Amino acid sequence: MKQFLVVILAFFSIGVGTSYAQIQSGGFSPLPFTYSNEQNTIVGKRNTQPLFYKIPYNGEQDNKEEKTSRFVVGKSFAVDYSPLNAGQQFTTEDGTTIWRIGFYSPNAASISVVFDEFEIPKGASIFVYNPSQTNVAGAFTSINNNSNKSLPIAPFPSDSIIIEYQQPATVTFNGKLRIGRVTHNTIDFINRSTGSFNSAEKCSPHAAFVEGVSNIKQATCLLYVTDNSESWLGSGVMINNSEGKPYLLTAAHNYEGTNLEQTTIFYFNYEVPKVDSLIRGSQEFTLGGSVLKAKAYDIDFALVELNQMPPADYRPYLAGWNRASSDLAPMVCVQHPQGDVKRVSTDNDNPLAVTYPYNDLLETKLADAHWKITRWEKGTTEPGSSGSGLFDNNYRIIGGLTGGNSTCNSPVEDYFFRLNKAWSYYSSESKQLKRWLDPTNTNVMYMDGRNPYEATPCIRYSNVQSADVMGKVSVGNGKTGRLSGHNELQYTEFAEKFVTDTNNYLYGVYIVPFIGKYNVNTPVNVHVYNGTSSPETLLTTVLFNPKTLAYQATSQTFSQTTKTQFLNRENYVRFPNPVLVDEEFFVSYSITYQPVDSFAVYMVNNRAIDALNTAYYKDNGIWKSFTEHPYKPMASSLWIEPVFQEANESLIFYPHDEDANAILFPNPCDSEIQVFRKETNTAQFSLFSIQGTLLFTISSIENPLTINTSGLQQGIYFLQITRDDTSNTYKLIKK
Repeated sequence: MKQFLVVILAFFSIGVGTSYAQIQSGGFSPLPFTYSNEQNTIVGKRNTQPLFYKIPYNGEQDNKEEKTSRFVVGKSFAVDYSPLNAGQQFTTEDGTTIWRIGFYSPNAASISVVFDEFEIPKGASIFVYNPSQTNVAGAFTSINNNSNKSLPIAPFPSDSIIIEYQQPATVTFNGKLRIGRVTHNTIDFINRSTGSFNSAEKCSPHAAFVEGVSNIKQATCLLYVTDNSESWLGSGVMINNSEGKPYLLTAAHNYEGTNLEQTTIFYFNYEVPKVDSLIRGSQEFTLGGSVLKAKAYDIDFALVELNQMPPADYRPYLAGWNRASSDLAPMVCVQHPQGDVKRVSTDNDNPLAVTYPYNDLLETKLADAHWKITRWEKGTTEPGSSGSGLFDNNYRIIGGLTGGNSTCNSPVEDYFFRLNKAWSYYSSESKQLKRWLDPTNTNVMYMDGRNPYEATPCIRYSNVQSADVMGKVSVGNGKTGRLSGHNELQYTEFAEKFVTDTNNYLYGVYIVPFIGKYNVNTPVNVHVYNGTSSPETLLTTVLFNPKTLAYQATSQTFSQTTKTQFLNRENYVRFPNPVLVDEEFFVSYSITYQPVDSFAVYMVNNRAIDALNTAYYKDNGIWKSFTEHPYKPMASSLWIEPVFQEANESLIFYPHDEDANAILFPNPCDSEIQVFRKETNTAQFSLFSIQGTLLFTISSIENPLTINTSGLQQGIYFLQITRDDTSNTYKLIKK
């Protein structure tokens, strides 16, 4: 008998209790590691405890085989470390208190840490880094404070880590910190080059290559669920409802325990691109935490509500559902087998209503509560597929995976809980779907799916055509290096041009390098320009530093640790705020040569010289088409794909930085600018010239507030927003 639950590791990325997705803020940095309590700049020392503490991992795993076969790849240990009893503390000359504590565990792929007490003041920050500081996670700030007063730190890819807490002298209270759990992980899921990627059986085709599933694959996600000692993988599917809430349907045995839904991280868009199945899918689209709405173990269904709707650039889809019992074929299942990228199984026959036949997974079973797939025409299901949706011939959900026996060699007998059985068999709202999917009691038999952003959806745009072949292109002709990266010619910036029909809000970009890794000493920057024949007006610049991101609705920020390896995988770089671009715009990346840590991006290598070219490079400050390259002229496109949304006046954006109580959008502006605030009370808005001259002052409660800027001269201004006793100033740029 095969079960469908794969255990990954203890406290892989989240802790017990009410969970909040980890939030990291930019604009901060740890002190140089050499800056220690031995330097003369230190004016005070509080203790001289050891800096490093060894994790007592002895190589043994808890390979439990109880109701489900758990594939454990990490071990957790309870500890009690705080600034009061461990690590090293000192005070800098400006009064900032520094606390450092380190952990090491030989041969660990990564180390995880859980603060079971976490509450820090505004202005304080926490960083996690390796001893060389070539990889840094953070800053974790007061944004991370939560009602549970805890903070889990995602697995950090090193066998030695240092945690640094910085508390300025001007804070309003002293931070409260205690580390309660550390984990030795034997697999670093985010950064390892293999692992769960392409570990699924080969008979199940990739979702990107299956016709008709483009919507429902956007509803399917990978689940990381944790309890007090282990973590495991499952699958789930977002499901539509009359209230448009972010509900997700999965198997109850994924949540066999208390409050496990609160500590779940949901991975969206983890799939290979259609261009190449050997490129690993993006892992940056994550959400953390949910609320349980209904669960019934004997049917094996669970319905949770995510803490927030996935943002527009996640391109989510709420799948439709069907309560019928006949005329359902052909059937489709979209899943994450073995925690791998999305795969698809198909069956041409109607499923059979049966009682789940096994006793090892469901201790009590409801009669005829499951659909039986007698034999898959293509594909199978595997450990990690638990909770994946079973869709009918209209791509509506009719159930979710419980378990079965199917393999590629013998694709027979899989069992899915029946949605129509879970609908209202039990009268309790906590054990039925009806109350949540049809709260107004319309008694409809089915509901179609929908994009929650269907009025202004985000799209992923590509210049790569169906006949194109992506390649690793060298300069050649007597010159060394890569055409789209570090080379003997020392070109430092490369750009891809995009032509659309309208102005758009650019949320982020996918970049797919074939060589490259994160190194703070060799930064790669991403730039956005408006322009027609070449990049002209620079709109924004961000560090190419993709992270496994978790999104917090209240702060609009993301988290998880930096991806140390970029090669052969999609890397999504999200801009702090959507960037308003013209119909024609460019996305570029710039590199440095001292010191060199090679970086280069895949590019089309099979087009005729007179074919479409959208790739450019900068030579001594002058932008040139790749068709003009002196050593390898070619028509090509770089593997850069933007995610954007058509510009629409109804779109609303909110502040996301810890210290940003408002954002100005668009900025730079033309004839008007909108001010979006976190607060909704009355505020005073004062605009000053760059020389400090007050131009006007108004009071308003409007949010957003629209300010007419058509009468301003081109240049820089400052908008001061005052409410109660608080005042913040923001730079405004007039085109």
